[in-house]
Amino acid sequence: MNSRKLMYIAIVVMCVIAVVLAVYLQSGKQPSSNRNTTNNVKTEESQETLKKEFDQMFNNVVELNDYDTSNIKKLESGKNIVYTAYSSEAKEDNKYELDINIPVINIDNKVAAEFNSITQELFANKTAGVIDNAKAYTIYSISYTGYINGDILSVIIKSTLKEGSNAQRTIVETYNYNLKTEKSVSIFDVLSEKNITQDALNSKVNTVITNAIKDANKIQLTGYETYSRDINSDIYNIENIESFFLGEDGSLYVLFPYGNNSFTSEMDIVKF
Repeated sequence: MNSRKLMYIAIVVMCVIAVVLAVYLQSGKQPSSNRNTTNNVKTEESQETLKKEFDQMFNNVVELNDYDTSNIKKLESGKNIVYTAYSSEAKEDNKYELDINIPVINIDNKVAAEFNSITQELFANKTAGVIDNAKAYTIYSISYTGYINGDILSVIIKSTLKEGSNAQRTIVETYNYNLKTEKSVSIFDVLSEKNITQDALNSKVNTVITNAIKDANKIQLTGYETYSRDINSDIYNIENIESFFLGEDGSLYVLFPYGNNSFTSEMDIVKF
């Protein structure tokens, strides 16, 4: 038997072994020495799944879920309680590329007015600034979504911003409003509504952030820069959590959109 034939047989044997090993691993019967690695992979995939799920929510529509809004005092009587106030797709060579959908909460009261004021300051003013005075080529998009669960209206606005050579930012703002009491809804209100203890939320946040730090450290060892989290930061304290919402099925999403304050698109998501 010549050396070429021996090499061919060896390659076939290696391929068979690789296939058998792949089936063995996928069956969930991993050796105990790999258990931690497998758990880490599952955790990472879970975050990736949540981020994809989050990104796919934004259709510039708020799902009313058959909620009766007829008795809600509106700013514009003929429109929904949330609608697109400004929409534009525009491109100007060497200046900007825009895909903008800015919502307004169409409710006539002080809380809704405060929410709309934040939208104006964070998103509408930035859009005008890009159009009028972009100092570097800018790619800017704004989209939104929202849901009603019980009496709670959640509106989520997401923007991505790339200015010149700066790193891309993902900025997220969430509004939670009780349509019955006409008051802003806090994270504590939602925890009580869903019977989630503060300890349970703290534990899940700690797990998600700890795993994110481990994953970032691994990437940094390869020479790439990643966003640095600090598990002891006050942003992870429940009383400081401001980015959250109730999704289509009533699930609670707690967000840590680091791009709100830094040039990054990194985000961690905790879901109950």
